[in-house]
Amino acid sequence: MSADPVRTARWRLALRFTLVVTVLFVTSGAVVYVYVRHMLLGAFDAAHDLAIHSVLENVEPASPKARVAHAAFATEFEELNLTLGVVAVKVWSADGEPLAEAAIDHAPLTADGPPRELRGAGNRAVVIRRQPFGVGPTGGSLAVSRRAGDVALDLESLQQGLMLIVPLAMLGALGVGWVMAGQSLRPVKRAFEQQRAFMADTSHELRTPLSVIRAHAEVHLDGEPPKMRAALSVVARTAAQLSAVVDDLMFLARADAAALSPRRIRFSLDELVEETVEAFEPEAKAKGSRLVLAPRSKDIELEADPAQLQRLVAILVDNAVRHAAPGEIDISMAHLGKQVELRIESGGPGIPPDLLPRVFDRFVRGDRARAAEDGGLGLGLAIAKSIVSAHAGTIRLQNGARGGVAAVVRIPQTTLPGRLPRPIADSVTETEDED
Repeated sequence: MSADPVRTARWRLALRFTLVVTVLFVTSGAVVYVYVRHMLLGAFDAAHDLAIHSVLENVEPASPKARVAHAAFATEFEELNLTLGVVAVKVWSADGEPLAEAAIDHAPLTADGPPRELRGAGNRAVVIRRQPFGVGPTGGSLAVSRRAGDVALDLESLQQGLMLIVPLAMLGALGVGWVMAGQSLRPVKRAFEQQRAFMADTSHELRTPLSVIRAHAEVHLDGEPPKMRAALSVVARTAAQLSAVVDDLMFLARADAAALSPRRIRFSLDELVEETVEAFEPEAKAKGSRLVLAPRSKDIELEADPAQLQRLVAILVDNAVRHAAPGEIDISMAHLGKQVELRIESGGPGIPPDLLPRVFDRFVRGDRARAAEDGGLGLGLAIAKSIVSAHAGTIRLQNGARGGVAAVVRIPQTTLPGRLPRPIADSVTETEDED
């Protein structure tokens, strides 16, 4: 069983989003940690500088090497331990010889190391500062270590918080990425579903007439002339059905490429609608319906493509005849400012609410079994929408408050030479309020 390409793409997008967010969080966390560490140790340095200054007061640069007042040094160390938390002090001469040392529960200090060093963890953490003093052989260096438990605990808490936030951020990013990818891929998923439906429906619609053509051709190749005529009649009728399917697909392909290019001819919409209604009267009568065209005192003239408008009216009337309950199907036209409205209202249960937002999508059929019997692919309303959009109009299907369906088309009565107005967005309304 092959993997769902949309689901695979959704996982990939979600994981990539998670990776990007994780990198951002890790980078931001590292920057925050370094900054906070620098600030905490910087504030800690002020007291450290005071301790170093106090120790240097007991060191005398002398020849041939510096000297330390040991009694005063020991007293100063005790005071620094009580006031500033100093736990170890060591002084070296310029040649590295230890001159003085004092410590309380502390590992021996060394002269080698960074100017500032954080050693240990938790309450036992210390900060060691190393600093030279004097010049030449009369100088030397010293190291002062202070308790830094509060600083270390603060940094450890920050580190633990960041380590907890990053996994949570990854999970959150994965969830958000999954939702966002799903929303972004919804049109793609819909396109895949339509493609699958198209392949299934088109294969069925094309296979059936081709099978009929082939069967009749093979059976009657050597038949008598009367039988040959009957077979050719079936072949011609089936080929016409197949040609209609191909024509519909080609029409929609041209609509996708914005290549419909409606002609602009002034004609009577009343006459066009009347001729189309007359053509469908036998079919409507056979289904127990009656097409009722509202009378008008004055014809409506329209500047548009008559061939495309006739196809539009035929699609809507055919749709009403095939799906309406037995009864009257009312067809009316009216002026609405600079627009012309065509309205076709029929009885019946109406359009299911879940199908209503998708009635103009391609290959959408309410009752697939019934649509297959009628030979429809679900392309009629998609073609109707393309025609109306090419004429800068609007089309909608809406359920009546007391049942039935109304198809409402509005098209500008005239257009500027050389171009058509920008199409107005189509809309679908579930319920039409009736007075």
